[in-house]
Parts: sequence; structure tokens; C-alpha cells
Amino acid sequence: MAGADKFIVKRYLGKGAYSLVFQVESIKGNDKGKRYALKRVLLQDAFSIRIAVRERKILERIAKEKPNSLHLPTLFYSFIHGGSPMLVTELFSKFTLTDILYNFFLLTATDIILYTADLVCGLEQLHSMQIAHLDLNEHNILLSPSGHLVISDFDRAIDLSVTENFDYFDFSSNVYRAAPEVQQKVAVTTKADIWALGCIVLAMVERQTHCRAAKET
Repeated sequence: MAGADKFIVKRYLGKGAYSLVFQVESIKGNDKGKRYALKRVLLQDAFSIRIAVRERKILERIAKEKPNSLHLPTLFYSFIHGGSPMLVTELFSKFTLTDILYNFFLLTATDIILYTADLVCGLEQLHSMQIAHLDLNEHNILLSPSGHLVISDFDRAIDLSVTENFDYFDFSSNVYRAAPEVQQKVAVTTKADIWALGCIVLAMVERQTHCRAAKET
């Protein structure tokens, strides 16, 4: 079974509310030399413990049922080190959809259509397993080396196939992007992700329109 001694840290990639992410390299085994993304979950309170367990289980399901997805991450290893859960997944670029929108280039209509198609494909695969992401936003969408968008960060996600009752923690989503039924703590369904998808498409279109208007003035 893999542990922390299998990897060396190559660089720091970023952080979340309860996590740190690193690029690591395998130093032994059949995959020696291969690089991965390692997410270290910081167990600070009951909520962080809950989302750590939930994310690991969801990533295990994705790895088992959608192992060759272009739009969902693959979990290769998981273990405990220093009291923290470690999730080792496929390494994508360090760039997110936020970087694409604000730092790279002006999206064309074709770009927006292709990126939207990527997200629809990813959500279709996710929803076919009855998993709702619930925190879909530009920061949680990564750019793969092939140029596709990949949905990441499943710490707020819920596996609806095994969850019958919801509580306050299940509705702790980004209020600005949360679907009305989530904001009002009425229900959690995969439809909430479609609302978030609409917000992302709108953000892409608005950014394109704003940049073109600025260029023409």
C-alpha cells in the first residue's frame, strides 16, 4: 500500500479552505518518475472531517466507474500521513478557468462552445452516478494538457445514491452561485450543478463581451 514515502514534493500548487495541494513525483514502484497532484486535507473541525471522507469516497467511485474520463479526475492513491488524509490524483496544469478568463486570452464564441461542451460532458458523467458537485465555479475547473476542462474539488459534492437526508452542512455552498433551492435549504439535486453551469457560461460570455467592448473604445 502506498504511503508518503513513495513520493517527493516537487512544488506547491495552491490551497483551499481545508487543504493544500502539491505536485509530487513517485520515487518507487512501477510508476517511478510519474508526477501527480497530492491534496492534503487539514482536519480542523467536524466539517473538514466530513468533507474529507465524502471526497475520498466520491473520487473512489469516479476512479472505479469513470476511469478514462477526459473531464473528471482519477484517484490513484489515498492514505493518511501525519493525521491528514492524502489524495493523490492525476496531475493537470496549474491553470484554472479563472486563469483562462482573466489572464490568458480573449475567448471566441467557438472557445465558449467547446468549453461548455467539456463541462456538460463532465456533469453528464458525474450525474449518471447520482453525484452532485455543488461547488462548480471557475476556480474548481482545471485545464488539462490536452486543452480540455476538468471538473475538480469534490469536497462539497454529495453522492445522492447513498444520501437520503440533508442537514445544514449539505447546504454550505457558495451563496452567490448556489441554486435557489440550495440557498433556501429546500433540496439538493444534480439540478443545482446545471444552475452553476449557467452562471459559468454567463461569466464566459460577459468576459468576452466586456473585452471586445474595451478593445473597440
